[in-house]
Amino acid sequence: MTAARLTDLDPAQLNGHVPIAGNLAKRPVDTAKRGVIGGILVIAAIGLLVGAVTSLVRWLGLPEADGPGLVHAQRTQAMMTTIGLGVLGIAAAAAAWWIIAEHLRRIRRIHRLYRFAVGNGLEFVESQSGRHLDGPAFEVTGNTREHSPFVLGRVADGDFELGGYVVRHVSSSRDRDGGGRTTTDMLRTRFSYLSIDIGAPLPTVRLHSRRAPRLRRADGLPKQSADAALGRAFAVRGDGAGLERLADPRLREALLAHGDRHHVELHGTRVTLLTRAGAYADEAGLRALLAAGDEIAPAVRAAFA
Repeated sequence: MTAARLTDLDPAQLNGHVPIAGNLAKRPVDTAKRGVIGGILVIAAIGLLVGAVTSLVRWLGLPEADGPGLVHAQRTQAMMTTIGLGVLGIAAAAAAWWIIAEHLRRIRRIHRLYRFAVGNGLEFVESQSGRHLDGPAFEVTGNTREHSPFVLGRVADGDFELGGYVVRHVSSSRDRDGGGRTTTDMLRTRFSYLSIDIGAPLPTVRLHSRRAPRLRRADGLPKQSADAALGRAFAVRGDGAGLERLADPRLREALLAHGDRHHVELHGTRVTLLTRAGAYADEAGLRALLAAGDEIAPAVRAAFA
């Protein structure tokens, strides 16, 4: 399906029932892994909290201490044990809740974008390892990259891609005692994006919004000066000829109109808008992203053609 404009797509198609059980069954490995980790943490939390309650009962059952001595030491030990076990139990319960809830939220986001794709005749891809789009935001260092989920479509301004992107750095090191290995999974960046191919060569430019959610990006582009209004809204970095065209009145107006919610990158032949992770599955966030793309992409084409 080819829409005339991005705003002709209907974000309301996101809404509807999300069959959690069916979606969990489609991802048995990931669901099982998170379920096991969450279950272990729940059991640990229960054990720690039971221990905290037991220690509390013991603490309250001890007689008052008149001063330093055995009873005072026992009360102090019981108090510290109660507090320590309670804090650890609450932390374990919070970690279990976060692991399970985040998995369910991700499933919900994926299904909502799937509904949007089906309702608007777009191609849906649940996940794709590696990086297939270029630009400073996509080139953040890390050894694990994934576009997930995303949709592909076409409007009058060109082909577009909408979805989420994440970069992680996973490393493994041997314990000091040589008894095993420790795996570290560090999130490097995560964001929603709308990338539009306008079919015209562009310089590499990053307009990092000063008010939108902060994003990690690959540095290396030289800082560029901008007029006062653009300079207040964006940190501008770029490389290539024609950067003065950012001052084109139509483009400048479009950038300023949407600079409070979106970062903008130009690279190759693509205009890419970046915003907070999960915005593609939020109706208000998606409407704002599509509206920004409808204004900024044509303005970029007109300025750099």
